Amino acid sequence: MEAPFIDLHTHHEAAPSAEAWQLISRSLSEGLPPAAPPHSAYSLGIHPWYIDTLGEDALLQLEQALGQSPFLALGEAGLDKRCGTDYSRQQQLLRGEIELSERLQLPLILHLVKGTAELLALRRELRPHMPWVIHGFRGKATEAAQLLDQGLYLSFGRYYHPESLALAHRADAAFLETDEAPLPIEDIYTEAASALGLPLPELRHQLYERCQRLLALPPAPAVSLAATL
Repeated sequence: MEAPFIDLHTHHEAAPSAEAWQLISRSLSEGLPPAAPPHSAYSLGIHPWYIDTLGEDALLQLEQALGQSPFLALGEAGLDKRCGTDYSRQQQLLRGEIELSERLQLPLILHLVKGTAELLALRRELRPHMPWVIHGFRGKATEAAQLLDQGLYLSFGRYYHPESLALAHRADAAFLETDEAPLPIEDIYTEAASALGLPLPELRHQLYERCQRLLALPPAPAVSLAATL
């Protein structure tokens, strides 16, 4: 049986198709999630857009919440110079979330808008061991190369630069996602396979194996992936 389509980052909480698996992103400001739909799991973080809705103890709230449910990743966290949230507060909370992801041994899913320099400075300073994934990456190949050189993964959604996708895939560091797009992950895979010049089954297999390493999933057949969660 073919490997499932992996949707590494989505905000849609309905179950995907029987051939797909998804990681649903939930912000701490939304509260704890319900039980995950079939073929799904959750990540939880402090989105920079919604920091102002949380109190000064946001990091403590996040740590407590992560201990109450079986989350597979922390995030989305991140930096966004285009939103109205105070940037120094964003950086303070991101630092705390990086430290929390290390302590809890959870991969970090990142929202990044115009904050590459600050993010990489934190990475050099803190020297994290857990994987970092920039979700919804739309940057050009020069920015992609800069992030890949520092060991980050890049996740691509509906809109992206094909050169950046190719660069990340060659580096064994690309994922695909729907984010908030109203379309199935299968459509994004079909487009990406065409852009990469790969057969769709081959891309499915490669991204599934990559996800197993990222999220420490066991090397189970596609049909039993949901059961392992």
